[in-house]
Amino acid sequence: MSKQKGRGLEEISWKCLVLGARPPQEFDGGRWISPARSEYPIDIVLGLEKICNIYKVVIQVNEEFIPSKIELALGLADNKLETNYKNARKAEFSDPVHMEFSAEQRIAGRMEAKNAFMDSAGQYLWILVYGPHDGTDNPHRKVGIDSITILGYALKDDEIADLIPKGNKSIEKPSTPSRANTGSAHAKRQPVTRYSYNGDGMQTGNGMLAGDPLTTVRLVKKILGDKMEKAKEVRCLQCSTACKAACLKGIIGRLSGDAYHK
Repeated sequence: MSKQKGRGLEEISWKCLVLGARPPQEFDGGRWISPARSEYPIDIVLGLEKICNIYKVVIQVNEEFIPSKIELALGLADNKLETNYKNARKAEFSDPVHMEFSAEQRIAGRMEAKNAFMDSAGQYLWILVYGPHDGTDNPHRKVGIDSITILGYALKDDEIADLIPKGNKSIEKPSTPSRANTGSAHAKRQPVTRYSYNGDGMQTGNGMLAGDPLTTVRLVKKILGDKMEKAKEVRCLQCSTACKAACLKGIIGRLSGDAYHK
């Protein structure tokens, strides 16, 4: 889908749905730094309010914690479904666009923002963030993204209807996966095959869209579901720790008050 004449580009708001094994709310502010010694690559899934034509994605990486590579793919699902992480697993994603980074790319001591030209329709953006280059002055092996800007325009209802084949309730899946494309995401879509996840021993050896046709959407559902459960556990642990600290503070306060009155 090319940029239509007279249709102006605008910044499209997004919400983080998946942030590796961390709570996605940690990235809703637009800036993110990975925990120390994270396992890479890390999956990030962003959701848009509705299906849009995404012209390009602008990424500003952190100047201190530079990832070696980032891959982006645009996902399209049934527009009648709510945009959330469960329905993201039902989306079909374009071939990935690759971005490579290094400290040598600094201009006047600063990292320049990079553009990923997508020019395709979707409501999910799948980002795969790789670890830093070996040998860099980064002992904790952190990576960071300072900002993500999505530029495009919302599609009209009739334009969205044209994206889905008539008579099908879901987007038709191709029989074989297509190869990765380093130029843009304007390519034949294919179902997501696997996400990076350490708990089941699987890796994204062939890139974010692996070439194994036997790896089905069922596997993606399990992996993404496990990731969200881990994120919930982290969130519950943080709340529990805060509650315990508050209770302990109250007990100490009461004991101090009793000792004072005695």
